[in-house]
Amino acid sequence: LLLLARAVPIGESFGRQSANTISLILGIFGFILLDVANEMTNNIVSLYQTDSVADDDKAFVVYLFRYARYAGKLFGYLIPSLPAFDYSFLSDDNIAFGFGSCFALNLLTIVLLRWGLADSNQDLKNKSNTSSSSSQGICTLIRQTSFRSILPDFRLFPLVPYHMKKILLCYFFSCCGVLIFYVNASAWIGDNVFHGNGEEPRASSSRRLFDCGVSWGALMITLSTFVEILYNVFQSRIKRVTNDKAIFCIMQALTALFLLCTANVSSFSFAFFVILLYGIIMAIFDVIPRKNAENYIHFYIHSNFALPQSEPRFPNLHMGDAIIGVYRRLFDATLFFAQIFVFSLVPVFFIGFQIEDDIIAGFVVGGVFHLLSGLLYLIS
Repeated sequence: LLLLARAVPIGESFGRQSANTISLILGIFGFILLDVANEMTNNIVSLYQTDSVADDDKAFVVYLFRYARYAGKLFGYLIPSLPAFDYSFLSDDNIAFGFGSCFALNLLTIVLLRWGLADSNQDLKNKSNTSSSSSQGICTLIRQTSFRSILPDFRLFPLVPYHMKKILLCYFFSCCGVLIFYVNASAWIGDNVFHGNGEEPRASSSRRLFDCGVSWGALMITLSTFVEILYNVFQSRIKRVTNDKAIFCIMQALTALFLLCTANVSSFSFAFFVILLYGIIMAIFDVIPRKNAENYIHFYIHSNFALPQSEPRFPNLHMGDAIIGVYRRLFDATLFFAQIFVFSLVPVFFIGFQIEDDIIAGFVVGGVFHLLSGLLYLIS
């Protein structure tokens, strides 16, 4: 957060010629650190949740955590949208207000996490003599919070079925499209829809217009989270009419079409519709590919195929266990490298080709990614 908040002042201290490049590098690095820290926190909470919750209560706990994540997303998007309601007493600087809120939430997260893990540790000690899941969970925790744990997943990539490789590539393109959109969505509203300028001085009318557009963009994303929740509530009824494959392909195609249209259309109603549409994308882009891969792998393992007991390069690894046990981490690693690609390589591409309107260019690239994701899933 400190790197993100102070990226521009630090970059300017190196001189005008290199200010933008250094600020961009620091911002990207800070964002990646923040995202990795968030993923590690999620892994820790999930593992302790698995180890310290009774089997009969796990389904209910998963249900609670799902809606806790929804509440977190709503609250996180609602904070930067408050200036859209002209609550000027909060702060005259949207950026300072947003980062200040993030710092406060991070401190609260540290306190709650430390408190919760202390209780979980006590539960694990009490169960250590009656169950081996605790030690297994701790070992898994060590592996999952290590950066080196990503590498074995890709060493095992040649071992997974060809069908799953296509699903992973489909998931990679879908993640890239989603990441590009959400990084640029609020800036798109401020720059292209409200026609403001975020590079102008804070007191200028164009800068205030840009800040207002960013706040409205955050408010639209908040509403898209409600769409995501509603879709998950009514998904069982939706599946009575169609199937997961049709839903995924149609939504990817529609999203690609609307993102490509952003090059020529910049009305408020169009932007509002596109952001709401992403609520459905967020509900399906991760769940459906993982579910498809899991179903296929279970079929693959329990079919009549004769699987070797081990693979020569990994003599201690049973082939069936490798395919079932590693696919979830393959998805997580695919998401991680999609983040590296979007936050590092795509900006370098835009800088290298000196693209002026990088927001619209990013949306066009994101639309192509969504289209590729839908086509790959269609033929998988």
